[in-house]
Amino acid sequence: MSPLRPRPSPLLAPLGRAWLAVAAARNAAYDRGWLQAHDAGVPVVSVGNLTAGGTGKTPFVAWLAGELRRAGRTVAIVSRGHGGAPPAPVVVVEHDPARPGHAARVAGDEPAMLA
Repeated sequence: MSPLRPRPSPLLAPLGRAWLAVAAARNAAYDRGWLQAHDAGVPVVSVGNLTAGGTGKTPFVAWLAGELRRAGRTVAIVSRGHGGAPPAPVVVVEHDPARPGHAARVAGDEPAMLA
């Protein structure tokens, strides 16, 4: 095994198998029509993974949004946000130079930065 690639943990292997079983069951539920997918009506790009942080998702989203804008596309970013105190379950964050810091206090630092 390469020294740059970590060895799989035998303690985590059962969790990995359980996760695969859950994912397979969920996919089968969609295939059989038990769960229903919804068409967003617009192209959607999902950026994410199971890693909590530090993998470069936010900088990648910022770069991708910039590239799409330069290509003439309208871009909207959906983010859970962390550290904010939203007044409602869904908050639309827009850049407002007149109120610096407001978006971060409401929605969290990453959505504010991406706005």
